[in-house]
Amino acid sequence: MTKLLLYFVILVSAVLATSEKNNSLELVHVLFRHGDRTPDKRFVYPYDPHVNATYHPVGYGQLTNAGKRKLYFLGKALKKRYEKFLGTFTLDTVDARSTDYRRTKMSLQLVLASLFPPENELIWEKHLKWQPVPFNYWPIEVDHVLGESYENCPRYFKLYYEYIETSERRALYSNYSEVAQYLERHAGINTTVREMAEMYFTLSAELENGLELPDWTRQVYPQVLHELTDLGYHVSTATPEMKRLSSGFLLKKIITDTESKMRNLLPQNRKMFLYSAHEYNIAFLMKLLGIYYPHIPPYGAYILVEIHNVKGVRSVKIFYQDYTTGKPKRMRLPKCRHFCRIGSQYGAELILATFSQQNISIGFFIEMKLVVIIWSVAALSICIDANHETLRLVHVFFRHGSRTPELKDAYPTDPYTFETFAPMGWGALTNKGKQGSYKLGQVLRTRYDSFLGDIYIPETVAAYSTDYERTKMTVLLVLAGLFPPSRSQTWNESIPWMPIPYRYDKDRYDFTLRRPTYYCPTYVKELEEVLSSDVVQREIKAKRHIYEYLEEKTKKPMREMLNVLGVYQTLNAEDVMNLTLPEWTKSVYPDEVHEITAKRCFYENYNSILKRLNGGRMLGKVIDQMVNKANSTLVPLERKIFLYSGHENNVINILAALNLFQPHVPKYTASAIVELHWIAELQSHGVKVLYLRDADSTPEVLKLEGGRDLGIEGIRRGGDNPRNILIRDGCIVRKKCKRSRLRVKGGKRAAKFEERWRKKNMEKKEREKYSYYQRNGYASEEVERLRAEGRWMNGS
Repeated sequence: MTKLLLYFVILVSAVLATSEKNNSLELVHVLFRHGDRTPDKRFVYPYDPHVNATYHPVGYGQLTNAGKRKLYFLGKALKKRYEKFLGTFTLDTVDARSTDYRRTKMSLQLVLASLFPPENELIWEKHLKWQPVPFNYWPIEVDHVLGESYENCPRYFKLYYEYIETSERRALYSNYSEVAQYLERHAGINTTVREMAEMYFTLSAELENGLELPDWTRQVYPQVLHELTDLGYHVSTATPEMKRLSSGFLLKKIITDTESKMRNLLPQNRKMFLYSAHEYNIAFLMKLLGIYYPHIPPYGAYILVEIHNVKGVRSVKIFYQDYTTGKPKRMRLPKCRHFCRIGSQYGAELILATFSQQNISIGFFIEMKLVVIIWSVAALSICIDANHETLRLVHVFFRHGSRTPELKDAYPTDPYTFETFAPMGWGALTNKGKQGSYKLGQVLRTRYDSFLGDIYIPETVAAYSTDYERTKMTVLLVLAGLFPPSRSQTWNESIPWMPIPYRYDKDRYDFTLRRPTYYCPTYVKELEEVLSSDVVQREIKAKRHIYEYLEEKTKKPMREMLNVLGVYQTLNAEDVMNLTLPEWTKSVYPDEVHEITAKRCFYENYNSILKRLNGGRMLGKVIDQMVNKANSTLVPLERKIFLYSGHENNVINILAALNLFQPHVPKYTASAIVELHWIAELQSHGVKVLYLRDADSTPEVLKLEGGRDLGIEGIRRGGDNPRNILIRDGCIVRKKCKRSRLRVKGGKRAAKFEERWRKKNMEKKEREKYSYYQRNGYASEEVERLRAEGRWMNGS
């Protein structure tokens, strides 16, 4: 942290003789509250006359049309202010982050939509002035930058309740004892600090959504509850350490990112960081900076932190928009009139106090759960004649839209370089890819229109992506095509689109969609055995002349199938972009290199072990979800479709796990579809598998092995020959596992070693966690209580 101080210069919103029109601006950080929403179901009070309201179709705690419009206009305001500064949009221009709530993710999409409308070569659809921009988030329980410390930090939780018991806190609320009794009598709530504050938000949301408030609320709403909510902010940040834990991580990130910009460590074109969050994020940051004044940040409120460079001297301007004035108002940090340089006493005190390492401990523990999947890869053999009247659940695995080549696959003699692919860059979705992805959504809408209904209901769909910008953009486009806004959900007549959030696992924690070559030694070892086998080596030898030809023409080593796969991916991407390929490619592309690449895909799922570790893990989840749907235990029960935006290997792996893969490389937007149907004549459930070769094709039904019907119990057991596969941290522990034709090395000995290593590692983590709680003042009985309450893993 000291090193950070040596480089970073923090200044107040100084009175500089510069304006927003000059060229001094280098970086902008924007923190904003989401748009108008419906009431949060968690905080509906016991005696609420509207307790049975459903707020259909958006549901509880979701963005309303008014909220969508407000955030869209927020993006427009930012565009007007920073249009010249931002310049031509690229994916590097902005880093967009949200909390893990639908309303904040949707709000972020709306801001991005108006802040970065497609222009010039980025226009991919004339009638839809919108382009997908990917965003990031962390799960609630581990988000220490934007998450609420009360929910995910035991140290803060402890400090909070210690302060609640102080005489200082009791003195703050001494004048509200009658109000507390009044609320207990009429609302039926426990009049804690938090519950009284939540009453304000619940009543406000109900009133904004056209509901009539009970007569008794006139005595306390809005003025008295507004005062109590403001007091709640004070209690939540009552001590210096509570301030640091509630917003210090966000301020640290702002400072670290700014310092990285000054040292040219960020992407060259990075100009903005966006944070979509809640009112408490704004209030707590203002408290930490000493610029808070009594109020509740309204929907769409935002803080701007501008980094300027004036003649080599960095300065910070802070603005806040609470909509009490037309423009964002300048905020001044206390004790700073002009520059708060690192040498100034206040500037140094602020940073050191914020990030004292004695008081902030960053970290969280991730515990991989033991997953037991009992099934046989070849056992799901169902061939049924079904229609939409019988349909119950759909899973769709699709490859992203067409893209530019990836840098890792580039070869030295390629006539096309990075400049060819500007402004998209390497491995980015092209306009044609956007069109194809959007069309895939429309194809799915055509097929499942009556099944899904014409109104988007959040519980209907779960959309997942891998941690790649092109797959995130693809799933946004598919959702746009699949769920055009109905009349009641149209929030802007000129834009036939509405924001729908997606989910994803951070790349290093993705053990379902990411290639197991990155995290599973067992898979890597088995694949190496396959690729070094006589069968594969004979095939490579037979095609040696192709390898040598490619090496000569590309000036890149061609030793194995993976090298050829890289060449195929590059040539195919350029071909789809309608670029003229070099003359030498005509003798090998597409046929020869496609054949070798397809074989590589085939060998990645060559035997039952590889299939289970590849698509088997994902198919296990699909089976669980189908079983739960059939048993009416799926959460939420209204779920109708799961979308998975991935890569060609994700489509291959799910088909291979079902023994349906024939060697080929799936095209862009290729999709594997798994449908669950109810067959009334059999009084049982069945599965139908379809393959869509691309968005311009017609789905073809694939016949599963055996061609016989399996009831839901057959799906649950995995057919006639179930096997027990214990998957831990993405790898298997085999017990009497039948050997494949290609001998598996290691066997029981390797499995025992893996088991001992994991046990030792988990014991170490347990010791570290126990030590953490002891350091932070927890007694042994408190540790056990935290464990029982499920907060043991959420240490911050």
